[in-house]
Amino acid sequence: MSRAHTGTNRLAKIIYLMPVLGCAIDQMSTRIGLTNHNLFEKNLLTSYLLVERIWLYVDIIVVIIVVLVSYFLIKHWGFKHKQVIFFFPFTYGLLKLVTGFLNIYLYITA
Repeated sequence: MSRAHTGTNRLAKIIYLMPVLGCAIDQMSTRIGLTNHNLFEKNLLTSYLLVERIWLYVDIIVVIIVVLVSYFLIKHWGFKHKQVIFFFPFTYGLLKLVTGFLNIYLYITA
């Protein structure tokens, strides 16, 4: 196994872990934040999913879809387009991480 291939596998693991970590932090920070009576969920879709008690399940399904679609596209198209496809799960995970950390900041400063 070449060094480049090993580095790519390590990168893929990190990229595929980003949506999982981002959703976990977003889920926990939102649930903790909502225990503060001065904070409320402004996202109407998330509010609806929270009321219906399915937000966690929807997040899990979205993470699975993001990771699996990216994984199968990379397997199908090969290394040539990998960086472009990696951008999708990385961006999704990064946005969820930022959202989670902003929730933590709001909770601390509220």
